Amino acid sequence: MTLPKPENMPLSHSPTIQTLIQTINYLSQYQIGALLIIERQIPLTEQDALRPGVPLKLPLTQDNLVRIFRPSSPLHDGATQIRGQEIIAAATLLPLSCQPLPRRYGTRHLAALGISEQVSSCIGVVVSSETGRITLTHKGSFNNNLTLPQLQIYLQQLLLPPTTESLP
Repeated sequence: MTLPKPENMPLSHSPTIQTLIQTINYLSQYQIGALLIIERQIPLTEQDALRPGVPLKLPLTQDNLVRIFRPSSPLHDGATQIRGQEIIAAATLLPLSCQPLPRRYGTRHLAALGISEQVSSCIGVVVSSETGRITLTHKGSFNNNLTLPQLQIYLQQLLLPPTTESLP
């Protein structure tokens, strides 16, 4: 996926994207490892996961996501599933990709890539616990070392409907 120039992309007012960007910024700064799976048109099913997560029905907020990913949380291992403005599950174990990734990428990255290969409508976002670096996966593509503005552009492209400018 090719990114447009940041100056050509209007800032999103989507509460989902704003919450995700704020949360990922915090997790990245404090090097708190995270794997978020953002569902789009087709939700994940129990058959898509190696082990379904703990069902949740929490509003999508930075506080809720940070609580889940704190290392002391029993839900921090595995993926957290997001559907719209809701956190629907945590501690979900996902299939790993068979693509060869450099050793610096761990299980979270392989799981995000694996689920994006298997379910083309979902987006994986990984925050490295070792470096704080951000990776996005979608349809088997792996976009690593993203800045927050780059991540925001990707999320806008993938989550928001295309806008059509009115003709004069």
